[in-house]
Amino acid sequence: MRRGTGHSGGYRRWELTKIRVMPVRKVAKIEYRPLILLHDAMRLILTDHPNKVDDDILRLCAQVCASSAPRWVQIVPRLGAIPNKCIFNAKHEEGEGRGICIVGWKVLTWPRVLAQFVGHALVVKGDRLTCVTPDTRGSNQLLFLRDDSIDFDSSDPMARMPTRYMPFDTDAAISRLIEVQEQIHSIKAAYPPTSVTIALSTAETWRIERFEAQIPEIIRDIALRKLQNDDRCVCDSGLSFGQCCRLAMLGRGRK
Repeated sequence: MRRGTGHSGGYRRWELTKIRVMPVRKVAKIEYRPLILLHDAMRLILTDHPNKVDDDILRLCAQVCASSAPRWVQIVPRLGAIPNKCIFNAKHEEGEGRGICIVGWKVLTWPRVLAQFVGHALVVKGDRLTCVTPDTRGSNQLLFLRDDSIDFDSSDPMARMPTRYMPFDTDAAISRLIEVQEQIHSIKAAYPPTSVTIALSTAETWRIERFEAQIPEIIRDIALRKLQNDDRCVCDSGLSFGQCCRLAMLGRGRK
């Protein structure tokens, strides 16, 4: 994939303009031009830890696991804990006698758009729940929904904690975004999980790039209709949407 305009934090500017299929070589040539700052291809769903638990979050949590309620949990990484390896970090604590490993969902949200439920493991000791895995965003707490029905075989090198995306409303663009993300996830699921970059085959890389090429325009459509000016910008610059990418999405350049 060609790089777009550079930006601190590893973000890129892309918009799909057209796809030309070249039948002789059976390769799709994809042309891009700068439009909007988006996250690196591995993390295009722009969810984050919620600031509060509202009725929409409670409704989706009930759909995912009706027998449990979401709880705030402190993140206290253990020494030597590996990011994105929560089940092994929690199992290590259990083996050291510092609690019992339990599983459930880490709840992330894109306000008014969707919730992302990421399979996650914690340590429970008495009534206290603790996350011992470093958070990639540096947060010190997370919203956790316990779900004992999640099955993870730590002896299987292909085992992965599940991920689910749930829309806050019946919006066609949100549904399409979730569909694309699930297609990408299904491709990556065929490879051994890792906390670093996955080494994909050339054919699978092209498949993922074709799916990812659809995402900028879908996000643009959703953001302009769903986000408010004071919401966190989709490019994760730390600025509000109204002060950052909104004008660029409207085709009037950046402030």
